[in-house]
Amino acid sequence: MQRYIIFLVLSVSLSYAGFLLEHHLSTGSPYWHPKEVTDTPPPAGCKLIYVDLIARHGSRDPTKKVVKTFDDLAKRFQEIAPYVENDHYAWIKNYTNSYSTIRAGFLTYAGELEHYYLAKRLAKRFHPLLSKKYYSNVYRLQNTQVMRTGESASSFAYGLFEGKGDLGVSSFQPYFISTEPKGNDPELRFFEACDRFVNDKTELFMEGKNQQKLWIDKHFTAIGQRITETLGTEDVWQPTNKEVEAMFSACQFELSSANITHRFCSLFTIREHRINEYNKDLKTYYKRAYGNQFNYQIASPLLQAITSDMDAVIMGDSKRKDELAFMRFAHAETVMPLAAILGLYRDDYDLTADLSEEEIRNRKWRSSDISPYAANFVFALYQCSPPSTTTTTSIEDIDYITSNTTSSDIDNTISDIDITSDIDNITSNNTTTNNVFKVKLLHNEAEMYFPGCDELYCPYDTFKALYAPSLDFDFVGECGIDEAVANEKYKKPTISKENSKGKKGKQSTASKPEPEDD
Repeated sequence: MQRYIIFLVLSVSLSYAGFLLEHHLSTGSPYWHPKEVTDTPPPAGCKLIYVDLIARHGSRDPTKKVVKTFDDLAKRFQEIAPYVENDHYAWIKNYTNSYSTIRAGFLTYAGELEHYYLAKRLAKRFHPLLSKKYYSNVYRLQNTQVMRTGESASSFAYGLFEGKGDLGVSSFQPYFISTEPKGNDPELRFFEACDRFVNDKTELFMEGKNQQKLWIDKHFTAIGQRITETLGTEDVWQPTNKEVEAMFSACQFELSSANITHRFCSLFTIREHRINEYNKDLKTYYKRAYGNQFNYQIASPLLQAITSDMDAVIMGDSKRKDELAFMRFAHAETVMPLAAILGLYRDDYDLTADLSEEEIRNRKWRSSDISPYAANFVFALYQCSPPSTTTTTSIEDIDYITSNTTSSDIDNTISDIDITSDIDNITSNNTTTNNVFKVKLLHNEAEMYFPGCDELYCPYDTFKALYAPSLDFDFVGECGIDEAVANEKYKKPTISKENSKGKKGKQSTASKPEPEDD
């Protein structure tokens, strides 16, 4: 009994050491945002004109595959229940799996709140741009063809447009949300639309699986042994690595959906939670990020689409002249490759199973921070007054000259001014001068610098130059998609190399299974 008391005291004491478990559950972490958000004002003369949001769905119930592992865990607990000696874990004796396959993968109430309040905060932050009355040509919404992303988009839209409609006593505002078929969505589900990524997983994922296996074999057997000794069941139960993973997963879902920490989460020490977090980071690093360049390059269609949105606004596209925002809702498998393509959270060394404790502790790639539930990126586009030059004079300058000079001065001054050119430059809204546009990046509501740009409000032409390889990425060719089939099936832009020059792209036709993680 003494060993149980020591373990419990250790767990309680460590819980007050500044470790917040909800921030260390990898992609299963509930959304958390900075309590104090830095909001650096734009440069003088700059005005917000457009917002592009890409968000992951909110907290959800486990998928059918994971529900099955919980069923298996419940059966195991029934077998060992008579042998559990530690009263702190008496709940194991009556444990049943509360998750149903009927709601598998559905958004939870916590997930609905994550997006509802995210919308409220962004509306306040980007007022008045995100505070206007809803029209479908002003605010565009899109989600993938998956229930939880649709529910997330609806929760966000309700928060953004609450009380601004004319329907019913609550002034509800109906809104339109578009979607693309599951296997045919290269912008938000490129991981399905890319044939090479789907068909060559053995090759593309091999190194990641090897590193993850080394890490699991190194740590999980010992964790399982420590757990069964703590329960007093070591004579009848030696947990497999799969069972240890299932218990970590059960902890994650109990915490993210119901804030329950006294059951599965309490089975592990803080050090063990950190071990599992790095296990998940090894997986996402190789599968969705820097461990394999191709695995995140295929997110190029999304960055192309975002850039195309901003190009249309800058160039005054008549079809989108009223548009103020485009809000997309997708998956962790969408958000993490986007982070990698932007060059964010890149370490100076590869993540491997044999890194030192210091290297692991100091790593930048942390999926808990990068892609918790409801993770989001915001691209905010600003139009700025062009700098004064000797060749461009504004209407205000002309008014000042005429009111503060003599008639002879005016004659001499006006002779040096190309009024026609200046007025054309003013009335054209500077749409041909990219330098007067700037873009700012937010990740999970925190300001971020684009790597390679030393200005928080990055000049738009600099932004495009930084990501030229991604904007020129030929998705169809690199993914091995048959062009004839792609042309027949897809008519959407922004997924092939030609699209950056205004031509239509092509997409894959294969229907792929739902992502296994998200």
